[in-house]
Parts: sequence; structure tokens; C-alpha cells
Amino acid sequence: MKHFFKKALVFTLSALLIFTIIPTNVFANEFSYSQIIKPEYDDTRGFSDDLAAVMKNDKWGYIDTTGKTIIQFKYDVAYSFSENKALVGTIGTQKDEYGEYTVINWGFVDRDGNYVPLTTADKSQFNTYYEAEYFDITETTQFLYNGILVMYDGDSSYAFGPDGKELLTNIGEYAPLYAPTESIVPVYLPASDFSGYIDQKTGKLLFEDKEFAAVRPFNQGLAFAGFYDENSYEGYWNIINTNGKIVNNKRFSNFFVKNIYSEYKVFNDYSLASVCDTDEKWGAIDITGKTVIPFKYESLRPFIEGVASFSKDGKYGFIDIYGNEVIAPQFDDVSGFYNGLAVARIGNTAYCIDKTGKKIEGTEKLPVDSYFVVNGTDEDGNDRYVIRTPGKYVIINENGKYGFGKVNFIPSLPTAAEMDSWALKEVTLAIENNLVPSNLQNMYRTDTTRVDFAALVVRAIEEIAGKDINLVIKEKTGETLYQLISKYPFVDTTDKNVIAAQALGIINGKGEGKFAPYDTITRQDAAALLMRTAKFLGKESTAESKTFNDNKNIANYAKEAVNFVSGLGIMNGKENNNFAPNDSYNREQAYITIYRLFNVLITK
Repeated sequence: MKHFFKKALVFTLSALLIFTIIPTNVFANEFSYSQIIKPEYDDTRGFSDDLAAVMKNDKWGYIDTTGKTIIQFKYDVAYSFSENKALVGTIGTQKDEYGEYTVINWGFVDRDGNYVPLTTADKSQFNTYYEAEYFDITETTQFLYNGILVMYDGDSSYAFGPDGKELLTNIGEYAPLYAPTESIVPVYLPASDFSGYIDQKTGKLLFEDKEFAAVRPFNQGLAFAGFYDENSYEGYWNIINTNGKIVNNKRFSNFFVKNIYSEYKVFNDYSLASVCDTDEKWGAIDITGKTVIPFKYESLRPFIEGVASFSKDGKYGFIDIYGNEVIAPQFDDVSGFYNGLAVARIGNTAYCIDKTGKKIEGTEKLPVDSYFVVNGTDEDGNDRYVIRTPGKYVIINENGKYGFGKVNFIPSLPTAAEMDSWALKEVTLAIENNLVPSNLQNMYRTDTTRVDFAALVVRAIEEIAGKDINLVIKEKTGETLYQLISKYPFVDTTDKNVIAAQALGIINGKGEGKFAPYDTITRQDAAALLMRTAKFLGKESTAESKTFNDNKNIANYAKEAVNFVSGLGIMNGKENNNFAPNDSYNREQAYITIYRLFNVLITK
């Protein structure tokens, strides 16, 4: 019983495919699609970090979005890029006392084509046994986060650092299950047939008083851990914190995950987790374990862009973060939303919809199998369908050859009902001036997180400087953004916008290598970030600052910044001439002040 439960929990993964779509400059559900790379490849993994692994003549290489070969076709196995590296393999032979046999030699390749072999603890080339007729790349699962790779080949698991050298080599004591997040590694403990966590830095076992049936990575200081009921021997999930303490005693039978192979994010928009209770009903909880969305759904997928799909009586619709039904249950299945676009299936057809459930005109031009395919049959012989949101780049399959198309979509402008009435005009202007990424055009009344503000800063710099952030970074630091990502400045995020803003001196970490991307910011924090952005772009303030009644409450680090932004009219006071430095700073306020900063800088 224990052994079965462990295996089921350790390697049964609930996930959604999340893709990105880049906006155009039209603001009314404008959709366009065009073929950019003709179908000529034998296989592909699709684009990631603007590079795609493609196969030609039985060898894998990498191309960019123009179709130019960036990394030559010389690998027998290739995965997608992430964090400026991709896992690749070449077929070779190896001899030992039992004879000669075929292996796959594994290594990393970066976007410049530099190859780093994976090496074992004894410094020899790391490889796995290869037999062509049985090899299946899907059985070699990789988890990559913050430079640490964990590979599972269907039998054993291994961990490697950014330099390719093997880590966590206490063979027989534990086996890594996922890449470390927040410096904590989920592991399997063979001696006890239980699982646990080890400290990435010290290698010491954490929470030794706990016997976990299964473990999952930490995110935002929380992790789902599996236990057994002592009476029924049934398995269930609890949430634990970084001290190993259970957060709220409510038991769960399942949960959804975003970014399962990297960040492993269970608590998504507005810090909500979509979970299933032991009565097999789905709802949502916050990071304290409090029920926010009642447990009444047949399914409730992750909250993304402020909405989550739910199923009721076999039909799918969407609710918002407050539990309001925004699209009635009417579809046989749906994908998640991203940048305002999702896919809905009715019967054996599918099409793209917006956040009102309206069909997006023009999406019929998409190759059908880029968002909707039949994938086998169920136990009753009925077709099983796979649907997914089209990404910025979609795969084209014509007569067994693969190429790529490009999708552009921008959702409609927000309505007055989505935010406070006083904010609508300037928020709309911020969006129209391309200052708000499409994936952030939602949840306007919720607090702004540090990672969200980094995205706003980067977009503002690009628009004001008239340059791609990669070029700005190169001019400022002499290194590319991908090189900076490869230095892994934070243990809890590899977000490109965060690392770009940090490299430009605009946003700092919070100590101990942490950035705390999902922490919210206060008004005085926002003032400091806005001032640093303005100064980076060459703006010094000579305007007269305002005197607020609560100046004494403004932290020393923020006093200059409050004077700076108030003097330029970027941020104003609140009621009774108070700045309210420790008050929250929501998205609509963030978009308005970014727009005002934009206005000040383009007219300097």
C-alpha cells in the first residue's frame, strides 16, 4: 500500500500548458496569424526563449524565429531552452567488464553553442543506457530551475549543477525528485520508503520527525506533502511551511500546478491554489489555507490572468478570483487563458475565445493541430482531445514536416466595471501606450507584486528608450540578459524581468539570495522603484516636492523617492494630505504611475 501510494504521488503530475502571446498595437480583440518558417523539419520541440529544437536528417539543432540555424544539427536528443541552456544528448558506446554497449552521453548547450558535458561524481561523462527500439524521450523527465537539473529516466534520478557536475550524490541515502526551489530539495529516501526534504546548501535532511509519503517543491514558502491516514491507510495531501509545520489541517486529494517542470507554482493569481478536498470537490484556498472559493466544482484549474476554468455537470466555464462566474459552463473542455486568449471545445470542434466567452474572429486561420488534436480514445472508445492555448509561435505540421507560424493577439481595453472609476482613463492610456503587458491587464484592484512591477519597469524602459531590453542590458552591463540569468542572482526566481531590473540597479533582493517575487509592494516601495527607473533613464527632479502630514512615517530609504515622485506629479498624496507610505499599492495605481512616469520622461 505504501509503495503504491509513493509511486503514484511522486510521478503523477497535474499540469496545464502555459504559452505566451505578444501584443500588437490594436486594442479590440485584434487577432492575426502568419506562417514564418515553412514546414521542412522532421520533428520539433517548439519555441522556448526564442529558440526551437528541430530535427533534420536524424540530428537535432536549434533555430531562431527567422529560421536561421543557431546551433548546428549534431545532437541525437535535444530538449527546449530554459535559463540559457538546453539538455542535449549524443549516442556513443561505452565499455566495462561486461562488454560494450550503446549509451546517450548527456550535456548542456547554451545559445552560443557552447557545450558542457554532464559529469558524475568521479568526473566521468554521465550517460544512460540506450536501445533505439525502446528509447522514449518522454521517459527521461527533466526538472530545471535556477541552474539545477534533475533527470529521471524511468528508473533512477540524478541532479547536476550549472557547471554540469553531479550534485546530491549520497547514493543509497536519497534520490532527488525535483529541482530545488527556494534552496530546498524534495527527495526520496530508499531506506525508509518515505520521502523528505534536504537543505540544498548543507545537504542535511530537514524535518526528520516527519514521515512523508510524497513531497513536492516549495514555492512562496509552502509545499504540498503527502501523508497516510493511520486508520484507513489512504493517502492525502497537507500544506507545510519551511519549518515543516502543517498550515491548516485541511486534507486534500489533489491540486493543480503551473510551471510543473521549473518553478512549480501551486499558488497562482492572487495567491490562490486550486485544490480538491477528500470529498472530491474542487475549490480554492489562499496561502493561509483559508477557503476562498467554495468546494463545489467537479474541477477547478489554476487561476491565470484572474480567471480559472471550472466544470459543472460536465460542462466548462470560468470564474474570477472572487468566485464570480464570468463565462457560463457551456463547453466540453477549455484551455487556460493567457494574454486574453483561450481555446474552447464543443464536440469535435474547437475555437479561440476571449474573456467574455466570445469567439475570436480570425482564429480559424490557425492550423487546427496547433491548439486542438485527437489523442487516442478512452475506455469506451470515444475520442480523447488535447486542447492548448496557441503560443506566440505555433507548430505547423504538413505531411509529416514541421514549421512555425506566428500569432498576435491583443484583448479589448478594460471596462469601468473592472476597476475604480477614477482610474479608468489613465489605465487605458497606459495600455494604449504599450506600458502594460497583456498578461497583467486584469485584476486591477489587487495588490502589485514585486515580479509584476519588474515587468512594468522593463516595459517602460523599452518604450521610453525605444530599445529592446536585451540591447539596454548589453549597453549597460556589457553582458547579455541570458548571461546574467546564468549567474542565478536569486534562489527563488529566474524571471527575466526581475533579473533585468536588478542588473539595471532598479530592484534589489531581500537578503539570503531571495527576491521574494510574490511579495506585494507598498506605496513607499513604489516611489523608490519609480525614482530609480527615472534616474536610470536620465531624469533628475528639480520640481518642488510636497510636504505630507505623515512625513515622519516615511522610511529613510524612501524619503528622497517620495519627494522625487511627488514633485514630478507621478505619485500624489491621499486623504488629509497624507502619503500613506505603508499602504498597499494596487495594479491600477501601478499602471497609472508608470503612465505618468512615461509622460514625464518623453517630454523631458
